[in-house]
Parts: sequence; structure tokens; C-alpha cells
Amino acid sequence: MAGPVCKIVRSELKKRMYKYRRSRSTEEENGVGPCYNFTGRKIEIPDLIYHFAGDATMVVPGKRYFKFESGIGCFPVDTEDAEDLEFTPGPSFILGNFMQVNQYIEYDLKNERLGFRQQNC
Repeated sequence: MAGPVCKIVRSELKKRMYKYRRSRSTEEENGVGPCYNFTGRKIEIPDLIYHFAGDATMVVPGKRYFKFESGIGCFPVDTEDAEDLEFTPGPSFILGNFMQVNQYIEYDLKNERLGFRQQNC
């Protein structure tokens, strides 16, 4: 995820997760974040919605894009700081397999389009 976009997403996430206690020690240990302690609490994480050119939209439920371990959940999305990777011009990111769970993804190479549909797999 492009650095400026990731910063906005993290900022908005922090606003919406105000009722959970941050786990800064986990953030420092793992180098990702923000992280929250969900122990004994109902987990309510907002959906992450990707909007692509051509009106394609992919909705990722909160429990799919957070990484959980021992009652702690972290936002593991990182910025595209890797300089040794070659991409086409413009922002790029890797849509990891954890975000693709229960998603039907159509790759239309001929027309250069992506399509998404939530589906129990």
C-alpha cells in the first residue's frame, strides 16, 4: 500500500478503534501496527474497502485483514518501501492471501480488468 494511503488508513483505523487498548509493546516487537488488546472483548473492526479504477470494489472484513495472536490483533499492512522490486508506474501493493479469503476474484487480462465478489469458499 502506498505510504500516504497507508498513513491515512492507519489514522482512520485508530479513530475507529478508540474503545480498545493499544498494545504498543506488540507494535515495537513485530514492527507492525496499530495493535490492540481484544482479550475478553467483542471484536469489532471496520471493513477495509479497496476502490480500483473502473469502479471495481473489494470489501475485506475486519477480522480478515487483522492478524491475531493471544488476544492481540494487529494491522499488518505495510508501505511499499521495497526499492528492489520493479512495478509499473503508480501506487502498488500486494493483496495477500489473508485478504483474499472468501473472495471470488476475476482477472480479465484481455480487457485489463479486475472483478471481486464475496463468496464463502
